[in-house]
Amino acid sequence: MINKRQAITSFLLRESASPFVRDTDGATVMHYAVQMATFPAIKLLLLYNVDINLQDNDGWAPLHLAVQSRRADVVKFLLIKGADKTLKNKDGLTPLDICLHSGRSQGTFVLIKLLKQFPKKPTALRQNPIL
Repeated sequence: MINKRQAITSFLLRESASPFVRDTDGATVMHYAVQMATFPAIKLLLLYNVDINLQDNDGWAPLHLAVQSRRADVVKFLLIKGADKTLKNKDGLTPLDICLHSGRSQGTFVLIKLLKQFPKKPTALRQNPIL
């Protein structure tokens, strides 16, 4: 089921709104979609070839944000779609480093397992943006 916000996003993209626009912090629409864990928006943006590895002004890629939010479902999806888990933010932290600094919990262990199981730069699974 598509909600009003997703319908508006879809309409704007169909009408040539750029999915590549950045805010003053360098964040893209993909950064916001990941922060809000809105899978329909994330999938839609991938159809428009949005770079899921684009970093904001502080070097945070969408995968960093998904890890910080402890959203294992989003982390897994981004990794399947080719998110680069080796990217470092301005503090020199990878998504795995963020996990390791976030404390010990079951959620942290799940994220670490996900980040360790995927190859550094997957290519074969990225071909189908609808997955």
